[in-house]
Amino acid sequence: MFKKPLHVKPSAPIKSSECRRLRAEIVSKYITGAGGDASDQSLQLVPDGLRSSRFSVLSRDHFGVLYTSSDNIPLWFTLEKSNDLIPTLYTLWKFEILPILTTPPTAIEKILGGADLMIPGIIENHEDGNIPSIPLNGFVAVAPARSRVPLAIGRMAINTDEVRRESKGKAVYILHTHKDSLWGLGPDNAVLLSAPRIDGVEVHSSSGMSDRAPAPERNIAVNMEDLSVEEQNLPSNGTAPEVEQITPEEADAILRTALVQAITTISKSSTVHFPISSSAFYSTHILPSRPAPPLSDQSSAPPDLIRRSSFKKLTRFLQHAEKISLLKLKDMKGNLNVVSLNANHPDVLAHRPYRTIADAEAQEAREEKAAKEEAERVQPMIIEELFKPAGPTRDFVEKASERTDGLYTTGDLKTFIDTYIAANGLIHPRERGYVTVDVVLREILLNKNEDAEFLKREELVPRLKNAMQKWHSVKVPGEEPRLRKGELKPIVVMTKLRSGRKACTLITGFETYLIPPEFLTEELRKSCAGATSVTELPGKAGKEVMVQGKHINMVMETLISRGVPKRCIEVRDTMKSKK
Repeated sequence: MFKKPLHVKPSAPIKSSECRRLRAEIVSKYITGAGGDASDQSLQLVPDGLRSSRFSVLSRDHFGVLYTSSDNIPLWFTLEKSNDLIPTLYTLWKFEILPILTTPPTAIEKILGGADLMIPGIIENHEDGNIPSIPLNGFVAVAPARSRVPLAIGRMAINTDEVRRESKGKAVYILHTHKDSLWGLGPDNAVLLSAPRIDGVEVHSSSGMSDRAPAPERNIAVNMEDLSVEEQNLPSNGTAPEVEQITPEEADAILRTALVQAITTISKSSTVHFPISSSAFYSTHILPSRPAPPLSDQSSAPPDLIRRSSFKKLTRFLQHAEKISLLKLKDMKGNLNVVSLNANHPDVLAHRPYRTIADAEAQEAREEKAAKEEAERVQPMIIEELFKPAGPTRDFVEKASERTDGLYTTGDLKTFIDTYIAANGLIHPRERGYVTVDVVLREILLNKNEDAEFLKREELVPRLKNAMQKWHSVKVPGEEPRLRKGELKPIVVMTKLRSGRKACTLITGFETYLIPPEFLTEELRKSCAGATSVTELPGKAGKEVMVQGKHINMVMETLISRGVPKRCIEVRDTMKSKK
Protein backbone atom coordinates (compact mmCIF):
# COMPACT_ATOMS: atom_id res chain seq x y z
CA MET A 1 0.00 0.00 0.00
CA PHE A 2 2.88 2.35 0.78
CA LYS A 3 4.65 1.77 -2.55
CA LYS A 4 3.37 5.19 -3.62
CA PRO A 5 4.94 8.32 -2.05
CA LEU A 6 3.47 9.51 1.23
CA HIS A 7 2.23 13.01 1.95
CA VAL A 8 2.70 13.51 5.67
CA LYS A 9 1.42 16.61 7.42
CA PRO A 10 3.46 18.21 10.22
CA SER A 11 3.38 16.17 13.42
CA ALA A 12 2.28 17.34 16.84
CA PRO A 13 2.76 15.87 20.32
CA ILE A 14 -0.22 13.87 21.53
CA LYS A 15 -1.90 14.61 24.83
CA SER A 16 -1.14 12.47 27.86
CA SER A 17 -4.76 11.27 27.92
CA GLU A 18 -4.46 10.13 24.31
CA CYS A 19 -1.18 8.41 25.13
CA ARG A 20 -2.85 6.52 27.99
CA ARG A 21 -5.70 5.49 25.69
CA LEU A 22 -3.24 4.11 23.13
CA ARG A 23 -1.37 2.16 25.80
CA ALA A 24 -4.61 0.70 27.15
CA GLU A 25 -5.67 -0.35 23.65
CA ILE A 26 -2.30 -1.96 22.95
CA VAL A 27 -2.38 -3.84 26.25
CA SER A 28 -5.86 -5.20 25.49
CA LYS A 29 -5.09 -6.19 21.90
CA TYR A 30 -1.45 -7.16 21.92
CA ILE A 31 -0.12 -8.03 25.38
CA THR A 32 -3.07 -9.37 27.35
CA GLY A 33 -1.84 -12.01 29.78
CA ALA A 34 1.52 -10.43 30.48
CA GLY A 35 0.52 -9.76 34.09
CA GLY A 36 2.45 -7.05 35.88
CA ASP A 37 4.80 -6.63 32.91
CA ALA A 38 1.99 -5.28 30.70
CA SER A 39 2.39 -1.72 31.98
CA ASP A 40 6.15 -1.70 31.40
CA GLN A 41 5.76 -3.20 27.94
CA SER A 42 3.10 -0.66 26.99
CA LEU A 43 5.49 2.14 27.98
CA GLN A 44 8.05 0.68 25.59
CA LEU A 45 5.53 0.22 22.79
CA VAL A 46 4.10 3.74 23.30
CA PRO A 47 7.04 5.75 24.64
CA ASP A 48 6.84 9.23 26.08
CA GLY A 49 7.10 12.02 23.53
CA LEU A 50 4.91 10.21 20.98
CA ARG A 51 3.78 12.44 18.08
CA SER A 52 0.94 12.05 15.61
CA SER A 53 0.41 13.34 12.07
CA ARG A 54 -2.08 12.84 9.27
CA PHE A 55 -0.88 11.18 6.07
CA SER A 56 -2.19 10.30 2.64
CA VAL A 57 -0.83 7.92 0.02
CA LEU A 58 -0.39 9.81 -3.21
CA SER A 59 -2.33 8.47 -6.23
CA ARG A 60 -4.38 6.30 -3.83
CA ASP A 61 -7.48 6.91 -1.75
CA HIS A 62 -5.76 5.94 1.49
CA PHE A 63 -5.59 8.21 4.52
CA GLY A 64 -4.62 7.66 8.11
CA VAL A 65 -2.77 8.74 11.24
CA LEU A 66 0.91 8.04 11.85
CA TYR A 67 2.40 7.82 15.35
CA THR A 68 6.14 8.47 15.61
CA SER A 69 8.61 8.53 18.48
CA SER A 70 10.41 11.68 19.58
CA ASP A 71 13.29 10.78 17.22
CA ASN A 72 10.89 10.38 14.26
CA ILE A 73 10.72 6.58 14.15
CA PRO A 74 7.32 5.42 12.78
CA LEU A 75 5.87 3.11 15.43
CA TRP A 76 2.12 2.77 14.78
CA PHE A 77 -0.43 3.82 12.18
CA THR A 78 -4.16 3.66 11.53
CA LEU A 79 -5.93 3.57 8.17
CA GLU A 80 -8.87 5.67 7.01
CA LYS A 81 -11.94 5.31 9.25
CA SER A 82 -10.57 2.25 11.10
CA ASN A 83 -9.50 2.68 14.71
CA ASP A 84 -7.20 -0.36 14.60
CA LEU A 85 -3.65 0.42 15.67
CA ILE A 86 -1.19 -1.31 13.34
CA PRO A 87 2.48 -1.69 14.30
CA THR A 88 5.18 -0.77 11.82
CA LEU A 89 8.17 -2.97 11.06
CA TYR A 90 10.25 -0.73 13.33
CA THR A 91 8.01 -1.85 16.20
CA LEU A 92 7.87 -5.51 15.18
CA TRP A 93 11.63 -5.76 14.90
CA LYS A 94 11.87 -4.84 18.59
CA PHE A 95 8.72 -6.57 19.89
CA GLU A 96 7.17 -9.71 18.43
CA ILE A 97 3.51 -8.88 18.97
CA LEU A 98 1.95 -10.32 15.81
CA PRO A 99 1.64 -13.92 14.63
CA ILE A 100 4.05 -14.72 11.83
CA LEU A 101 3.35 -16.46 8.53
CA THR A 102 6.40 -17.58 6.59
CA THR A 103 6.82 -17.79 2.83
CA PRO A 104 9.65 -18.62 0.38
CA PRO A 105 12.23 -15.96 -0.61
CA THR A 106 10.76 -15.78 -4.13
CA ALA A 107 7.37 -14.83 -2.67
CA ILE A 108 9.04 -12.29 -0.33
CA GLU A 109 10.56 -10.56 -3.35
CA LYS A 110 7.12 -10.22 -4.95
CA ILE A 111 5.59 -8.96 -1.70
CA LEU A 112 8.31 -6.31 -1.39
CA GLY A 113 7.44 -5.32 -4.94
CA GLY A 114 3.81 -4.66 -4.02
CA ALA A 115 2.04 -8.04 -4.32
CA ASP A 116 -0.27 -9.61 -1.74
CA LEU A 117 0.53 -12.97 -0.12
CA MET A 118 -1.26 -15.82 -1.86
CA ILE A 119 -2.36 -19.06 -0.18
CA PRO A 120 0.16 -21.28 -2.05
CA GLY A 121 2.97 -19.04 -0.74
CA ILE A 122 2.40 -19.95 2.93
CA ILE A 123 4.79 -22.50 4.44
CA GLU A 124 3.70 -24.61 7.37
CA ASN A 125 6.98 -24.66 9.22
CA HIS A 126 5.88 -23.25 12.56
CA GLU A 127 6.82 -24.66 15.91
CA ASP A 128 3.75 -26.89 16.19
CA GLY A 129 3.75 -27.85 12.53
CA ASN A 130 0.60 -25.88 11.77
CA ILE A 131 -0.31 -22.39 10.61
CA PRO A 132 -1.17 -20.22 13.64
CA SER A 133 -4.87 -19.56 14.17
CA ILE A 134 -5.65 -16.07 12.87
CA PRO A 135 -9.18 -14.78 12.21
CA LEU A 136 -10.46 -12.94 9.16
CA ASN A 137 -9.13 -9.34 9.09
CA GLY A 138 -6.60 -10.15 11.85
CA PHE A 139 -3.20 -8.50 11.52
CA VAL A 140 -0.23 -10.71 10.71
CA ALA A 141 3.51 -10.40 10.05
CA VAL A 142 5.12 -12.07 7.03
CA ALA A 143 8.69 -13.37 7.21
CA PRO A 144 11.00 -15.45 5.00
CA ALA A 145 10.98 -19.20 5.62
CA ARG A 146 12.79 -20.34 8.78
CA SER A 147 13.03 -16.74 9.99
CA ARG A 148 11.37 -14.74 12.76
CA VAL A 149 12.23 -11.34 11.25
CA PRO A 150 9.12 -9.95 9.49
CA LEU A 151 9.53 -8.05 6.25
CA ALA A 152 5.84 -7.23 5.74
CA ILE A 153 2.64 -6.60 7.70
CA GLY A 154 -0.84 -7.33 6.43
CA ARG A 155 -4.45 -8.16 7.18
CA MET A 156 -5.87 -11.66 6.70
CA ALA A 157 -8.08 -11.99 3.60
CA ILE A 158 -9.50 -15.23 5.02
CA ASN A 159 -9.08 -17.01 8.35
CA THR A 160 -6.30 -19.54 8.66
CA ASP A 161 -8.77 -22.44 8.95
CA GLU A 162 -9.77 -21.70 5.36
CA VAL A 163 -6.12 -21.34 4.36
CA ARG A 164 -5.60 -24.96 5.36
CA ARG A 165 -8.47 -26.04 3.09
CA GLU A 166 -8.02 -23.75 0.09
CA SER A 167 -5.35 -24.16 -2.59
CA LYS A 168 -5.55 -20.78 -4.31
CA GLY A 169 -6.56 -17.18 -3.72
CA LYS A 170 -5.27 -14.37 -1.52
CA ALA A 171 -4.31 -15.11 2.05
CA VAL A 172 -3.06 -11.71 3.25
CA TYR A 173 -3.64 -8.17 2.00
CA ILE A 174 -0.22 -6.55 2.44
CA LEU A 175 -0.27 -3.11 4.10
CA HIS A 176 3.36 -2.26 4.87
CA THR A 177 6.70 -3.71 3.74
CA HIS A 178 10.40 -3.25 4.25
CA LYS A 179 11.74 -0.27 2.23
CA ASP A 180 8.32 1.13 1.28
CA SER A 181 7.54 4.82 1.70
CA LEU A 182 6.37 4.35 5.30
CA TRP A 183 9.64 2.62 6.12
CA GLY A 184 11.47 5.48 4.39
CA LEU A 185 10.20 7.97 6.98
CA GLY A 186 12.35 6.37 9.67
CA PRO A 187 15.97 7.12 10.61
CA ASP A 188 19.02 5.67 8.93
CA ASN A 189 21.39 2.77 9.57
CA ALA A 190 20.19 1.11 12.79
CA VAL A 191 17.18 -0.98 13.78
CA LEU A 192 16.79 -3.45 16.60
CA LEU A 193 15.95 -7.06 15.88
CA SER A 194 13.49 -8.97 18.00
CA ALA A 195 14.82 -11.52 20.47
CA PRO A 196 13.56 -15.12 20.72
CA ARG A 197 9.98 -15.46 21.84
CA ILE A 198 9.08 -15.78 25.54
CA ASP A 199 6.94 -18.79 26.33
CA GLY A 200 3.98 -18.91 28.65
CA VAL A 201 2.26 -15.56 28.07
CA GLU A 202 -0.99 -15.58 26.12
CA VAL A 203 -2.39 -12.80 23.99
CA HIS A 204 -5.98 -11.76 23.31
CA SER A 205 -7.03 -14.31 20.70
CA SER A 206 -9.95 -12.38 19.21
CA SER A 207 -7.58 -9.75 17.87
CA GLY A 208 -5.76 -12.27 15.77
CA MET A 209 -2.46 -11.53 17.55
CA SER A 210 0.34 -13.84 18.57
CA ASP A 211 -0.08 -16.31 21.40
CA ARG A 212 2.77 -14.92 23.46
CA ALA A 213 3.85 -11.65 24.98
CA PRO A 214 6.20 -9.27 23.14
CA ALA A 215 9.81 -10.22 23.43
CA PRO A 216 12.06 -7.80 25.29
CA GLU A 217 14.09 -5.35 23.30
CA ARG A 218 17.31 -6.77 21.94
CA ASN A 219 20.35 -4.58 22.47
CA ILE A 220 22.18 -5.39 19.23
CA ALA A 221 21.96 -2.75 16.50
CA VAL A 222 22.00 -4.09 12.96
CA ASN A 223 22.41 -2.14 9.75
CA MET A 224 19.02 -1.93 8.03
CA GLU A 225 20.54 -2.95 4.69
CA ASP A 226 21.45 -6.32 6.24
CA LEU A 227 17.76 -7.17 6.68
CA SER A 228 17.37 -8.87 3.34
CA VAL A 229 16.65 -12.40 2.28
CA GLU A 230 20.41 -12.90 2.33
CA GLU A 231 20.51 -12.14 6.08
CA GLN A 232 18.18 -15.05 6.72
CA ASN A 233 20.67 -17.46 5.06
CA LEU A 234 17.92 -18.70 2.77
CA PRO A 235 18.77 -19.93 -0.73
CA SER A 236 16.79 -18.51 -3.64
CA ASN A 237 17.40 -20.66 -6.70
CA GLY A 238 20.76 -21.49 -5.16
CA THR A 239 21.93 -17.89 -4.81
CA ALA A 240 20.94 -15.32 -2.20
CA PRO A 241 20.08 -11.89 -3.69
CA GLU A 242 22.53 -9.14 -2.96
CA VAL A 243 21.56 -5.66 -1.79
CA GLU A 244 23.37 -2.96 -3.73
CA GLN A 245 24.94 -0.24 -1.60
CA ILE A 246 25.31 3.37 -2.77
CA THR A 247 27.78 5.85 -1.39
CA PRO A 248 26.79 9.18 0.19
CA GLU A 249 28.30 10.96 -2.84
CA GLU A 250 26.09 8.95 -5.20
CA ALA A 251 23.03 9.68 -3.05
CA ASP A 252 23.90 13.40 -3.08
CA ALA A 253 24.13 13.37 -6.88
CA ILE A 254 20.78 11.61 -7.27
CA LEU A 255 19.12 14.05 -4.85
CA ARG A 256 20.47 17.07 -6.70
CA THR A 257 19.48 15.66 -10.10
CA ALA A 258 15.98 14.83 -8.84
CA LEU A 259 15.61 18.35 -7.42
CA VAL A 260 16.64 19.93 -10.74
CA GLN A 261 14.24 17.61 -12.59
CA ALA A 262 11.45 18.60 -10.17
CA ILE A 263 12.13 22.31 -10.71
CA THR A 264 12.04 21.78 -14.49
CA THR A 265 8.70 19.96 -14.24
CA ILE A 266 7.11 22.42 -11.79
CA SER A 267 8.17 25.43 -13.87
CA LYS A 268 6.04 24.11 -16.74
CA SER A 269 3.02 23.43 -14.53
CA SER A 270 0.31 25.84 -13.44
CA THR A 271 -1.17 23.54 -10.80
CA VAL A 272 1.61 23.76 -8.19
CA HIS A 273 1.18 26.55 -5.66
CA PHE A 274 3.58 27.80 -3.01
CA PRO A 275 4.43 27.70 -0.18
CA ILE A 276 4.84 23.93 0.16
CA SER A 277 5.97 22.23 3.35
CA SER A 278 9.42 20.70 3.08
CA SER A 279 8.18 17.15 3.69
CA ALA A 280 5.43 17.50 1.07
CA PHE A 281 7.88 18.99 -1.43
CA TYR A 282 10.24 16.08 -0.89
CA SER A 283 7.62 13.30 -1.09
CA THR A 284 5.48 14.87 -3.83
CA HIS A 285 8.13 16.33 -6.13
CA ILE A 286 11.69 15.23 -5.37
CA LEU A 287 11.15 11.51 -4.75
CA PRO A 288 8.97 11.00 -7.86
CA SER A 289 11.64 12.82 -9.91
CA ARG A 290 14.30 10.20 -9.26
CA PRO A 291 15.58 8.59 -12.49
CA ALA A 292 13.73 5.45 -13.48
CA PRO A 293 15.20 2.34 -15.10
CA PRO A 294 17.13 1.94 -17.34
CA LEU A 295 18.84 5.18 -16.23
CA SER A 296 18.82 3.92 -12.67
CA ASP A 297 17.70 0.68 -11.07
CA GLN A 298 15.43 0.83 -8.05
CA SER A 299 18.23 -0.02 -5.61
CA SER A 300 20.40 2.88 -6.77
CA ALA A 301 17.58 5.40 -6.35
CA PRO A 302 15.88 4.23 -3.14
CA PRO A 303 13.21 6.28 -1.34
CA ASP A 304 15.52 6.76 1.66
CA LEU A 305 18.05 8.85 -0.27
CA ILE A 306 18.22 11.51 2.43
CA ARG A 307 19.39 9.00 5.02
CA ARG A 308 21.97 7.59 2.62
CA SER A 309 23.29 11.01 1.61
CA SER A 310 25.88 13.12 3.36
CA PHE A 311 23.10 15.50 4.48
CA LYS A 312 21.30 12.87 6.61
CA LYS A 313 18.35 15.22 7.14
CA LEU A 314 15.97 16.82 4.66
CA THR A 315 16.38 20.26 6.24
CA ARG A 316 20.13 20.26 5.61
CA PHE A 317 19.65 19.25 1.98
CA LEU A 318 17.08 21.98 1.33
CA GLN A 319 19.25 24.56 3.07
CA HIS A 320 22.12 23.52 0.82
CA ALA A 321 19.84 23.90 -2.21
CA GLU A 322 18.90 27.39 -1.00
CA LYS A 323 22.58 28.26 -0.54
CA ILE A 324 23.28 27.48 -4.21
CA SER A 325 20.16 29.46 -5.25
CA LEU A 326 18.02 26.57 -6.50
CA LEU A 327 15.11 27.51 -4.22
CA LYS A 328 14.06 29.73 -1.34
CA LEU A 329 12.91 28.61 2.10
CA LYS A 330 10.94 30.23 4.86
CA ASP A 331 10.21 29.14 8.41
CA MET A 332 6.48 29.37 9.13
CA LYS A 333 5.42 28.72 12.72
CA GLY A 334 8.27 26.33 13.24
CA ASN A 335 7.75 24.44 9.95
CA LEU A 336 10.16 24.80 7.04
CA ASN A 337 8.43 25.65 3.75
CA VAL A 338 9.58 25.99 0.15
CA VAL A 339 8.34 29.38 -1.08
CA SER A 340 9.83 29.58 -4.58
CA LEU A 341 12.02 27.80 -7.15
CA ASN A 342 14.68 29.22 -9.44
CA ALA A 343 13.84 28.00 -12.93
CA ASN A 344 16.61 30.24 -14.39
CA HIS A 345 19.40 28.58 -12.46
CA PRO A 346 22.20 27.44 -14.84
CA ASP A 347 21.80 23.84 -13.73
CA VAL A 348 18.06 23.95 -14.48
CA LEU A 349 18.59 25.58 -17.89
CA ALA A 350 21.23 23.01 -18.82
CA HIS A 351 19.20 20.06 -17.54
CA ARG A 352 17.90 17.49 -20.01
CA PRO A 353 14.65 15.90 -18.71
CA TYR A 354 14.65 12.11 -18.33
CA ARG A 355 12.16 9.38 -17.59
CA THR A 356 11.39 9.55 -13.88
CA ILE A 357 10.08 7.03 -11.39
CA ALA A 358 6.79 8.98 -11.44
CA ASP A 359 6.62 8.48 -15.22
CA ALA A 360 7.33 4.76 -14.80
CA GLU A 361 4.68 4.40 -12.09
CA ALA A 362 2.15 6.33 -14.19
CA GLN A 363 2.84 4.05 -17.16
CA GLU A 364 2.54 0.99 -14.93
CA ALA A 365 -0.76 2.30 -13.54
CA ARG A 366 -2.08 2.86 -17.08
CA GLU A 367 -1.06 -0.64 -18.11
CA GLU A 368 -2.66 -2.14 -14.99
CA LYS A 369 -5.84 -0.17 -15.65
CA ALA A 370 -5.92 -1.27 -19.28
CA ALA A 371 -5.33 -4.89 -18.27
CA LYS A 372 -8.07 -4.67 -15.64
CA GLU A 373 -10.51 -3.12 -18.11
CA GLU A 374 -9.64 -5.80 -20.64
CA ALA A 375 -10.23 -8.53 -18.05
CA GLU A 376 -13.53 -6.96 -16.96
CA ARG A 377 -14.71 -6.25 -20.47
CA VAL A 378 -17.93 -8.11 -21.16
CA GLN A 379 -17.53 -10.73 -23.87
CA PRO A 380 -20.55 -10.45 -26.16
CA MET A 381 -22.74 -13.44 -26.85
CA ILE A 382 -22.04 -15.23 -30.11
CA ILE A 383 -25.36 -15.30 -31.94
CA GLU A 384 -25.77 -16.98 -35.30
CA GLU A 385 -28.69 -17.40 -37.66
CA LEU A 386 -28.63 -20.92 -39.07
CA PHE A 387 -30.57 -22.53 -41.91
CA LYS A 388 -31.52 -26.12 -42.63
CA PRO A 389 -32.45 -27.34 -46.12
CA ALA A 390 -36.12 -28.14 -46.55
CA GLY A 391 -38.25 -29.01 -49.60
CA PRO A 392 -36.75 -28.04 -52.98
CA THR A 393 -33.66 -26.54 -51.34
CA ARG A 394 -32.44 -29.99 -50.27
CA ASP A 395 -31.42 -30.96 -53.83
CA PHE A 396 -29.76 -27.58 -54.38
CA VAL A 397 -27.71 -27.82 -51.17
CA GLU A 398 -26.87 -31.48 -51.77
CA LYS A 399 -25.26 -30.59 -55.09
CA ALA A 400 -23.27 -27.82 -53.42
CA SER A 401 -22.16 -29.52 -50.18
CA GLU A 402 -22.86 -33.22 -50.77
CA ARG A 403 -24.99 -33.38 -47.61
CA THR A 404 -28.29 -31.91 -46.42
CA ASP A 405 -28.40 -32.86 -42.74
CA GLY A 406 -26.41 -29.89 -41.45
CA LEU A 407 -27.11 -26.33 -40.38
CA TYR A 408 -25.64 -23.60 -42.53
CA THR A 409 -24.73 -19.97 -41.91
CA THR A 410 -25.47 -17.02 -44.19
CA GLY A 411 -21.88 -17.26 -45.43
CA ASP A 412 -22.38 -20.89 -46.40
CA LEU A 413 -25.51 -20.02 -48.40
CA LYS A 414 -23.66 -17.25 -50.22
CA THR A 415 -20.93 -19.73 -51.13
CA PHE A 416 -23.50 -22.20 -52.47
CA ILE A 417 -25.12 -19.49 -54.63
CA ASP A 418 -21.82 -18.15 -55.97
CA THR A 419 -20.57 -21.65 -56.81
CA TYR A 420 -23.78 -22.55 -58.64
CA ILE A 421 -23.87 -19.27 -60.60
CA ALA A 422 -20.24 -19.62 -61.69
CA ALA A 423 -20.59 -23.31 -62.63
CA ASN A 424 -23.66 -22.66 -64.80
CA GLY A 425 -22.65 -19.31 -66.30
CA LEU A 426 -25.72 -17.48 -65.04
CA ILE A 427 -24.24 -13.98 -64.70
CA HIS A 428 -25.93 -11.50 -67.05
CA PRO A 429 -23.57 -10.73 -69.98
CA ARG A 430 -24.09 -6.96 -69.79
CA GLU A 431 -25.43 -6.27 -66.26
CA ARG A 432 -23.03 -8.01 -63.88
CA GLY A 433 -25.30 -7.26 -60.93
CA TYR A 434 -28.05 -9.50 -62.33
CA VAL A 435 -28.31 -13.28 -62.55
CA THR A 436 -30.30 -15.37 -65.03
CA VAL A 437 -32.98 -17.43 -63.30
CA ASP A 438 -32.77 -21.02 -64.56
CA VAL A 439 -35.12 -23.90 -63.72
CA VAL A 440 -33.40 -24.77 -60.41
CA LEU A 441 -33.28 -21.18 -59.11
CA ARG A 442 -36.85 -20.62 -60.26
CA GLU A 443 -38.04 -23.57 -58.18
CA ILE A 444 -36.29 -22.55 -54.94
CA LEU A 445 -36.27 -18.74 -55.12
CA LEU A 446 -39.48 -17.61 -56.82
CA ASN A 447 -42.96 -17.61 -55.35
CA LYS A 448 -45.76 -19.57 -57.04
CA ASN A 449 -47.27 -16.64 -58.88
CA GLU A 450 -43.95 -14.91 -59.53
CA ASP A 451 -42.28 -14.96 -62.95
CA ALA A 452 -38.88 -13.37 -63.50
CA GLU A 453 -36.14 -13.96 -66.06
CA PHE A 454 -33.46 -12.11 -64.05
CA LEU A 455 -32.90 -11.30 -60.36
CA LYS A 456 -30.53 -8.92 -58.66
CA ARG A 457 -27.60 -10.88 -57.29
CA GLU A 458 -28.07 -9.31 -53.84
CA GLU A 459 -31.60 -10.77 -53.65
CA LEU A 460 -30.56 -14.40 -54.04
CA VAL A 461 -29.29 -15.15 -50.52
CA PRO A 462 -32.32 -13.55 -48.71
CA ARG A 463 -34.65 -15.52 -50.96
CA LEU A 464 -32.76 -18.75 -50.29
CA LYS A 465 -33.00 -18.07 -46.52
CA ASN A 466 -36.77 -17.70 -46.75
CA ALA A 467 -36.99 -21.06 -48.54
CA MET A 468 -35.10 -22.91 -45.78
CA GLN A 469 -35.93 -23.89 -42.22
CA LYS A 470 -34.70 -21.29 -39.74
CA TRP A 471 -32.61 -22.10 -36.64
CA HIS A 472 -30.46 -20.03 -34.34
CA SER A 473 -27.52 -20.55 -32.00
CA VAL A 474 -26.76 -18.57 -28.82
CA LYS A 475 -23.37 -19.06 -27.18
CA VAL A 476 -22.48 -17.43 -23.87
CA PRO A 477 -18.68 -17.24 -23.23
CA GLY A 478 -17.59 -20.25 -21.21
CA GLU A 479 -20.67 -22.33 -22.04
CA GLU A 480 -21.72 -24.67 -24.82
CA PRO A 481 -23.79 -23.11 -27.64
CA ARG A 482 -27.55 -23.55 -27.39
CA LEU A 483 -29.36 -24.51 -30.61
CA ARG A 484 -33.03 -23.73 -31.09
CA LYS A 485 -35.40 -24.19 -34.00
CA GLY A 486 -37.09 -21.06 -35.28
CA GLU A 487 -36.20 -17.50 -36.13
CA LEU A 488 -34.18 -15.53 -33.57
CA LYS A 489 -36.42 -12.98 -31.91
CA PRO A 490 -35.12 -9.87 -30.12
CA ILE A 491 -35.60 -8.98 -26.48
CA VAL A 492 -38.48 -6.53 -26.26
CA VAL A 493 -38.15 -3.60 -23.85
CA MET A 494 -41.44 -1.71 -23.63
CA THR A 495 -42.75 1.13 -21.50
CA LYS A 496 -46.39 1.08 -20.51
CA LEU A 497 -48.93 2.62 -18.15
CA ARG A 498 -50.42 0.27 -15.58
CA SER A 499 -52.85 0.71 -12.72
CA GLY A 500 -53.99 4.08 -13.88
CA ARG A 501 -51.07 6.44 -14.45
CA LYS A 502 -48.18 4.36 -13.09
CA ALA A 503 -45.35 3.97 -15.61
CA CYS A 504 -43.46 0.69 -15.82
CA THR A 505 -40.91 -0.98 -18.06
CA LEU A 506 -41.57 -4.52 -19.32
CA ILE A 507 -38.91 -6.94 -20.60
CA THR A 508 -39.76 -10.12 -22.54
CA GLY A 509 -37.90 -12.60 -24.73
CA PHE A 510 -34.77 -12.72 -22.56
CA GLU A 511 -34.94 -16.52 -22.14
CA THR A 512 -33.63 -16.97 -25.69
CA TYR A 513 -30.41 -15.26 -24.62
CA LEU A 514 -29.92 -17.49 -21.57
CA ILE A 515 -30.64 -14.69 -19.08
CA PRO A 516 -32.43 -15.87 -15.94
CA PRO A 517 -35.28 -13.62 -14.74
CA GLU A 518 -33.74 -13.55 -11.24
CA PHE A 519 -30.70 -11.75 -12.65
CA LEU A 520 -32.83 -9.06 -14.27
CA THR A 521 -35.04 -8.49 -11.25
CA GLU A 522 -32.10 -8.18 -8.86
CA GLU A 523 -29.95 -5.98 -11.11
CA LEU A 524 -32.81 -3.67 -12.10
CA ARG A 525 -34.05 -3.40 -8.53
CA LYS A 526 -30.64 -2.00 -7.51
CA SER A 527 -29.84 0.09 -10.60
CA CYS A 528 -33.33 1.55 -11.05
CA ALA A 529 -34.12 1.86 -7.34
CA GLY A 530 -37.60 0.52 -8.01
CA ALA A 531 -39.73 -2.53 -7.36
CA THR A 532 -39.42 -5.46 -9.77
CA SER A 533 -41.50 -8.58 -10.38
CA VAL A 534 -41.71 -11.63 -12.64
CA THR A 535 -44.96 -12.94 -14.16
CA GLU A 536 -45.78 -15.86 -16.45
CA LEU A 537 -47.05 -14.91 -19.91
CA PRO A 538 -50.12 -16.70 -21.30
CA GLY A 539 -49.49 -20.01 -22.99
CA LYS A 540 -45.84 -20.91 -23.43
CA ALA A 541 -44.68 -17.41 -24.28
CA GLY A 542 -42.18 -17.29 -21.41
CA LYS A 543 -41.92 -14.79 -18.60
CA GLU A 544 -42.16 -11.04 -18.27
CA VAL A 545 -40.00 -8.90 -15.96
CA MET A 546 -41.50 -5.62 -14.78
CA VAL A 547 -39.68 -2.70 -13.15
CA GLN A 548 -41.54 0.33 -11.87
CA GLY A 549 -40.81 3.54 -13.73
CA LYS A 550 -39.54 4.39 -17.19
CA HIS A 551 -36.05 2.86 -17.39
CA ILE A 552 -35.37 1.99 -21.03
CA ASN A 553 -31.73 3.12 -20.99
CA MET A 554 -30.96 1.36 -17.71
CA VAL A 555 -32.52 -1.87 -18.93
CA MET A 556 -30.52 -1.70 -22.17
CA GLU A 557 -27.28 -1.14 -20.22
CA THR A 558 -28.05 -4.14 -18.03
CA LEU A 559 -28.74 -6.38 -21.03
CA ILE A 560 -25.64 -5.22 -22.88
CA SER A 561 -23.57 -5.81 -19.74
CA ARG A 562 -24.78 -9.40 -19.92
CA GLY A 563 -23.36 -9.67 -23.45
CA VAL A 564 -26.55 -9.16 -25.48
CA PRO A 565 -25.78 -7.34 -28.77
CA LYS A 566 -27.59 -4.04 -29.14
CA ARG A 567 -29.08 -5.22 -32.45
CA CYS A 568 -30.91 -7.94 -30.52
CA ILE A 569 -32.82 -5.46 -28.33
CA GLU A 570 -36.07 -3.96 -29.60
CA VAL A 571 -37.36 -0.84 -27.83
CA ARG A 572 -41.05 0.05 -27.84
CA ASP A 573 -41.59 3.33 -26.06
CA THR A 574 -45.40 3.53 -26.02
CA MET A 575 -45.26 6.49 -23.61
CA LYS A 576 -43.18 8.67 -25.91
CA SER A 577 -44.71 12.13 -26.04
CA LYS A 578 -46.38 12.99 -29.32
CA LYS A 579 -45.56 16.38 -30.84
